[in-house]
Amino acid sequence: MVPTRWKSNTRGLLDSEIFEPGPFYSRVCPLLLMMEKAMEVFLTVVAGFATFALGQIVVKLVIDPVQEFKKVVADISHAVIEYANVYSNPGIPSLEVQKKVSEELRKLSSRLNAQMYLVPCYPVTAVLFGLPRKSRVVEAARYLMGLSNSVFESAKNQAIANAEKSEQLCDALGIYVHEGDRISPKKTNNSH
Repeated sequence: MVPTRWKSNTRGLLDSEIFEPGPFYSRVCPLLLMMEKAMEVFLTVVAGFATFALGQIVVKLVIDPVQEFKKVVADISHAVIEYANVYSNPGIPSLEVQKKVSEELRKLSSRLNAQMYLVPCYPVTAVLFGLPRKSRVVEAARYLMGLSNSVFESAKNQAIANAEKSEQLCDALGIYVHEGDRISPKKTNNSH
């Protein structure tokens, strides 16, 4: 007869025809139980490692690029407010300030475009993480470049054109602009 304590711990191993009660059985059964427990521990460790590795791959390939993209959008939001006095008054600030603002806006345009290409499967990822469509990001990069080029003294109505560009830039990236701060009323665009 097989002791009941061995039957309950073996999950059917002892019920097979291979093991029959006897002197050999009483020495081998504890060894098999230890090997089974060791295998469970090993598989648990392997499963844990695989889960961790897969999680790190997702973080590095998807989440980090999305976060960096959102940081660039936040930097653009900051620059639009910080440099509004410069691009709304082209040619008025010192040449040094104009050059600094122009370079910063140009760098932001480049970073925005580059960061979009680092996000894998951008159209799908944009939907999942609430990012602007690719066409809107390209449009926003164009507006930033336009602002960068127009901080210097130029056309007569350049200040109004720059204010409109900054609004269009914010609309393209989903940056909130209060209705009272707008030059032109926001167009409702359902394809956004």
